[in-house]
Amino acid sequence: MQNTTTFRNITVNVIDQVLGYPVSLAETVPFDSFALSGVRGALAQVSVPFVNQSTGAAANATLFEVLNSGLRGFTLFAPNLTAIQAATASLAGLASNQSALVALFQNHVGSAPRLWSLVRTLTRAVPQLINGSTMYSPSLANGDITSAAGEPLSFTINATGQYVTSGNVTALITQPDVLLPNGVVHVIDRVLINTQSDAAAASSAYAPSCPPHSSSR
Repeated sequence: MQNTTTFRNITVNVIDQVLGYPVSLAETVPFDSFALSGVRGALAQVSVPFVNQSTGAAANATLFEVLNSGLRGFTLFAPNLTAIQAATASLAGLASNQSALVALFQNHVGSAPRLWSLVRTLTRAVPQLINGSTMYSPSLANGDITSAAGEPLSFTINATGQYVTSGNVTALITQPDVLLPNGVVHVIDRVLINTQSDAAAASSAYAPSCPPHSSSR
């Protein structure tokens, strides 16, 4: 900001650039490749059953495609490229276990649609993905929320920054509030290696607020 002018109850902040509007996750990645290119590759490795709510057609989609255009209202904690590289061995050990990979992904998502149902649908019916909510950094003050896998996500703030914990792993939120048209991404410096899930806890924590979003895939 260059300067601020206040008139009665109105404050005008003068800035030196035109602010852009949020674009899709796929379009955001090239603008922040260090933070998001690794997670794009990781999400693209996992496929899940998905239903196109516009056409009713069922097909497999990668988790990246689901987040990019299939959901409205999600909060993703995205490990940066260095974090994913550091966790390569752990992730490789899960490569043949799709259910564990989906649970690990869900434990990076807070207040999301019923992504917990994706675990069931690997062996059962195709899910209907419905709306959740988007949580910006001020909402992540000291406290707990339930991840899309039904596991606790705990948040702390101290002099060194804001942290999120899942299972036995704590990560620093290095870049909060990467805005998307259908959600928000908070970049973190570690992969939250937690493959536990609790469908009942995820279901009870979810509170729908608006109608399902139709995907145009």
